Amino acid sequence: MTQPLLRPAGILEDEYGLELVTLDILCLQKYGHTYIDWDSEALRLELMEDFGIVGDMTWERIQAARLLHKNDTFWKEWEVFEKITAAIIGEHPIFSYAQPPDADEIAIALSTAEKVASNEYSDDVCGYIAAACLADGMWYLDDPLDIALDALLDHDRKKGIERDFELVASKLQKTDSYIESPESAIDVQVNHVLGVRIALKEQQARVKKQMALLPELIK
Repeated sequence: MTQPLLRPAGILEDEYGLELVTLDILCLQKYGHTYIDWDSEALRLELMEDFGIVGDMTWERIQAARLLHKNDTFWKEWEVFEKITAAIIGEHPIFSYAQPPDADEIAIALSTAEKVASNEYSDDVCGYIAAACLADGMWYLDDPLDIALDALLDHDRKKGIERDFELVASKLQKTDSYIESPESAIDVQVNHVLGVRIALKEQQARVKKQMALLPELIK
């Protein structure tokens, strides 16, 4: 059983819950763009000197942010996409086994990454996103998941599957709340889309709140 902290958590402790985007801006403002290329141990020591304890999950997010800046492997290699997504959503990346994210977690990862850098997604990563969404039971890919729509449609063509995208779109225009007792596959997709939208909105609200506190945090 986890014991409660007997003191307020430091800003880089996991309990403080800083998002990857917030951590990246904090490091950029405190150390400049060169922080991206610092030796990892040197960076961690500097962070500890300036802010105290660095939580393991917080450190994973900082490392993920640096990787997003350094190269495009998140956008090009599905294995890297999976592990950086794990860090973004607050799971420890473990390379020895699969960690497929849910659709809402992928959406948060896509939204987060675009705030750090901009690259085109490879067919392999789009295929991975489509497969993960299907495994989560979602096939109506709303923004930002729609980057994988071509991959999903290609999958459907090969399998001879037809889906009623228009009916889902029509129903989404008429509702902005969960369907409590879904009666069809269309209702299920509507709930999936609404769930993704809510998750994104909540995560973006957390980032906005944290960013407003940054000037005080990095004094």
